[in-house]
Amino acid sequence: EILDTFKRSQTDPRFIFTLDDGRTPSRELLAHYLSRACFEALGLTKDQAPTLHGLRHSHISLLAELGVPMKLCIDRVGHADEKMILR
Repeated sequence: EILDTFKRSQTDPRFIFTLDDGRTPSRELLAHYLSRACFEALGLTKDQAPTLHGLRHSHISLLAELGVPMKLCIDRVGHADEKMILR
């Protein structure tokens, strides 16, 4: 029911999150909301909250630690090859 209400309010079905006026939020605004949610939920200060880049890096590192094959890691994060991951 909640999702149905949410979907009816969307003006562009390609996006999950939109602003009240139907526009898509900027990357900076999404990063702000993510940081705020993290520091509120985890009791972190603003300067301790993760960045989008940091979360992406951590995700790749965790995949590698779990033994996920390099090809799957590359596909998961959208890189063309392993050069970026191995840096």
